[in-house]
Amino acid sequence: MSRWILTFVLAMATLTLWAQPSSDHNLAIQYYRNGAYDKAATLFEKLYEENPKAEYYYRYYYNSLIKLEDYKTLEKVVKKASRKADDNPTYVIDLGYVYLQQGDVEDAYEQYTAAIEMMQPTRTGVIRVANAFNNLREYDYAVKAYKKGQELVEEYSFYYELANLYRMTGNATQMVVNYLDYIDVNPQQRSNVQNILQDYVEEDAVYREMQRFLYERIQKNPNDTHYNEMLIWLFMQRKDFSAAFVQAKALDRRLDENGMRIYNLAKAALEEEEYDAAIEALGYLVDKGPDANFYFFAKERLLEVKKERITSAYTYEQQDLIDLKKGYLDFLDEFGNNKVKSAYTLKELAELEAYYLQHLDTAITIMEDLVYETSGLSTNFMAECKLDLGDYYLIDGEIWEATLLYSQVDKALKDEPLGELARFKNAKLAYYRGDFEWAQTQLDVLKGSTSELIANDALDLSVFITSNMGLDTTMAPMLQFARADLLMLQNKMDAALETLDSIITTYPGHLLLDDIYFLKAEVMIKRQDYEKALEYLNQVTDQYNDKLLLDDAYFLLAQLHEEVFEDKEKAMEYYQTIILDYKDSVFVIEARERFRALRGDKLN
Repeated sequence: MSRWILTFVLAMATLTLWAQPSSDHNLAIQYYRNGAYDKAATLFEKLYEENPKAEYYYRYYYNSLIKLEDYKTLEKVVKKASRKADDNPTYVIDLGYVYLQQGDVEDAYEQYTAAIEMMQPTRTGVIRVANAFNNLREYDYAVKAYKKGQELVEEYSFYYELANLYRMTGNATQMVVNYLDYIDVNPQQRSNVQNILQDYVEEDAVYREMQRFLYERIQKNPNDTHYNEMLIWLFMQRKDFSAAFVQAKALDRRLDENGMRIYNLAKAALEEEEYDAAIEALGYLVDKGPDANFYFFAKERLLEVKKERITSAYTYEQQDLIDLKKGYLDFLDEFGNNKVKSAYTLKELAELEAYYLQHLDTAITIMEDLVYETSGLSTNFMAECKLDLGDYYLIDGEIWEATLLYSQVDKALKDEPLGELARFKNAKLAYYRGDFEWAQTQLDVLKGSTSELIANDALDLSVFITSNMGLDTTMAPMLQFARADLLMLQNKMDAALETLDSIITTYPGHLLLDDIYFLKAEVMIKRQDYEKALEYLNQVTDQYNDKLLLDDAYFLLAQLHEEVFEDKEKAMEYYQTIILDYKDSVFVIEARERFRALRGDKLN
C-alpha cells in the first residue's frame, strides 16, 4: 500500500511540474517580447532540446534565429527537425524560406514545390501547408497549395479559403469568382459571403467584377435563383434600387411570389429617400390587383411615399398637394368602410390638411372621429392620434383641450417614448404660454429621455430658456418671442413677423436678436420666399458669430443652396463649416454625408 501511495505522490508531483511553466520558459518569452533575440534563442534552443516534440519551442527558436539572421544555425535546426519528421511539409517550407533569405531562390522554390507535393490528402493537411505559406507571405504558393488540395480532396472545394486569400491580396476578380463558386457549392452560405463582401462592393473594381460574373452565371444557369438574389443584394448595397427592382420583379414573376420581396425593396428605398424607386416598386404591387397579397399595404405605403417626396422638398407646388389629397380620398373610397384598417391613412390625411393645405377644421374633424368615435385601435396608435389632435387644438388656439390630450398620453404611457413626447409637448405648450419655470422643470427631466430626439429637443429648449431668462428687468421680449413662435405654428405668419419686428424695434441690441432672425428665416421658408430666408440666415451667421444657433443656421443655408438654388459649391462650403468648426453639432453626421455626396464620393 505504501508503495502505491509513494508512486501516486511522485506521479502527481511530476504532473505538477509539467503543468507549471519553467522559469526558462517565462524568461525566454520575455526576452523575445523585449527584442532580446540572442538571449531568447539560447533559452529556446535549450527548451527545444529538452522537449523535441514541442512545436511551440521549435517555432520560437526558428523565429528568434530569423530575427538574428543566423541562417547557418537555422539551416541545421530545420534539417534536423525535418529528418525527425520527414512527413511534415512545414519543415520543408521553413527550409525553403531559409534558402530564400540567403538569396538561393531556385533551391527555395524547389523546397516550396516539394512541400506542396508532400501534402496529406486531407482538408487539414492542405490548410496547414497553405497557412505556413501565408505566414511567410508567400501567397502565390498558398494559392498553389489550395489548388493542389482541390485535386487531392474531392469532398472539399477550398473555394472559401481561396476567396479569402485573394481578398487579402487585393485580387478582386479571383476573390469574386471563388466566393461565387463557394456559394454554388454551399448556397446556404450566401448571407455569410454577403456580410464579408459588404465592405468591398463600394469599390468600383469589385462592384464591376461582381456584376459581370453574376450576369454571366444568370445567363448560363437561369434556374439558379441565388445569382439573382445576389445581384439584387449588390444593387441595393450601391443604392441602385431601380436596377434591384428589375431583378426583384423578374424573380417575383418567375417564382410566382406573393410580393414580399418587392415590398421590402420599396421599404428599403424609402429609408434611403429614393422615392421614385419606392413608388415604382409599390406601383408594381398595386398593379397586381385587389386580390394580390400586398395590394392594400402597397396602396397605403404608396401614399406615404408620395407625401414624403413632396413635403421633404422645398419646391413643391400647391397642385402637388391637391393631387396627393385626391389619392388619399380615392384610397378611403375603396377602404374607408373599415375605419380601423384605414385609420393610418386618415391620420396622414389629417396631417396633410392641417400643415400643408391649411384646412385645420377638416384635420380636427378627422382626428376627433378617430379619437372619440373609433374603437379597436391599438394603445400606441391611439396615443399618436391624441398627440396629433392635441397639436391641431394648439394650432387652433384651444390650449386647454391640447394640454388635456397631452396629459392623457403622458399618464397612460408615462415611461415610454410616446409618454415622454407628450410631456415634452406639454412643456413646449407652457413655454408658448410664458410659463417658463414650469416648462424648465419638465425639460430638466426630459433631458434624460430614452429617446435621443426628445432628449436633444428638451436640451435645446432648456438652454434657450435658461440663456434668455433674467437678461433684463422685464420678461417682455421673451414672452413676445414665445408668442411669435406659437403664431408661426398656428400659420399666422403676418402676426408672427409683426411680433418679432416689435421686439427688434422696442429692444434694439437684445440678445434674442439671433433667434429672432432665425425664426424669421423659418417663416420665409414656410412661405417659400427663399431669397428672404437667406437674407435673415446670413444676418445670424454674419452678426452673431458667438451664438448657439450658428450650426443650425449654417445647416439651413447649406440645405437651401443644395436643394433650392442648386449651388453645389456654396452648399459644400457650408457643410464643411459645420464639419470643421462645429464638431459637437447634431448636424455633423448628416453634413458629412451630404458633403461627400455632393463631392461625388461613393457612400455606404
